[in-house]
Amino acid sequence: MTNLNFFRLTLSLVALSSSIATIPIAPSLAAIVGYDFSGTIDSGSLVGETYSGSLSFDNFSLTGFGFEELSVANVQFDFLGFTYTASEALAPPTVEFLDGSFLGLSFSVDSFDPSFSLTPGFFDVSEAFFAYSPTSGDAGFGDVQYTLVPESSFTLGLLTLSVLTMASSFKSKSKIKLDSVKD
Repeated sequence: MTNLNFFRLTLSLVALSSSIATIPIAPSLAAIVGYDFSGTIDSGSLVGETYSGSLSFDNFSLTGFGFEELSVANVQFDFLGFTYTASEALAPPTVEFLDGSFLGLSFSVDSFDPSFSLTPGFFDVSEAFFAYSPTSGDAGFGDVQYTLVPESSFTLGLLTLSVLTMASSFKSKSKIKLDSVKD
């Protein structure tokens, strides 16, 4: 094995191990976790309106047993042309878990029209919902879908590994072509 190939192999293994090491496997490997979320109102006077947002929290104190609630480090919610943050919330926003499974965001705003709440699921994240109540018109509900945002170091490690693999593959193909030209 040439020194160059050994260097590439070593670099690839370092990138892969760095990526794998950042996956939150146990509570002792705490990390900032992020989710994007979105939904569409399916009842009331605002049927068809959409909403979206993002949140992040530190999972350091998550044990994975029973019902747990963690403080949200950052939340941004876009609805009807306005962006709401934790400063507009009735109470500090939280995320809820049952036996380590993410249930959703608890976030309510009452000082604007309409007032609204994002409510976590009771036993599963698929039960999470959005509720609103305007000063005039019918109140209603909507669904909420959450998407886990990959940790940047994990994504960077996978990208590095992919680039190194493609470069190695390209070099191998180039060498085969050069060898065939020499013959």
